[in-house]
Amino acid sequence: MSDPTADEVRRLRAEEKLSVRQIRARTGLGRNRVHELLRGVPPPEWTRRPNAKDGLRAEAVELRGQGWSRAVLEGGLRVSSQGSVQRSRRGGAAEREALSCLASQSAVV
Repeated sequence: MSDPTADEVRRLRAEEKLSVRQIRARTGLGRNRVHELLRGVPPPEWTRRPNAKDGLRAEAVELRGQGWSRAVLEGGLRVSSQGSVQRSRRGGAAEREALSCLASQSAVV
């Protein structure tokens, strides 16, 4: 037998696309209990927080597949920590050339 409360919580999430906060308000359940009942149920897309670098991920994966080094990508895509920038500056001539090529491509786009 299934738990009617669990069924209702899952229905609210899947069909009505409610957030955990909205489900808690409707059912009176606690946060931990709602999360427990929703384990394995994906959240609605609208509840995802945007990430400033979401658009860069696909580009970085593609360039890594082409053999670009991580240091060059971090420097060229401007997603690095200070340490990565210093590493890319110490890189070889090929990496510096690739970095300048990447910078010129991003300037055109």
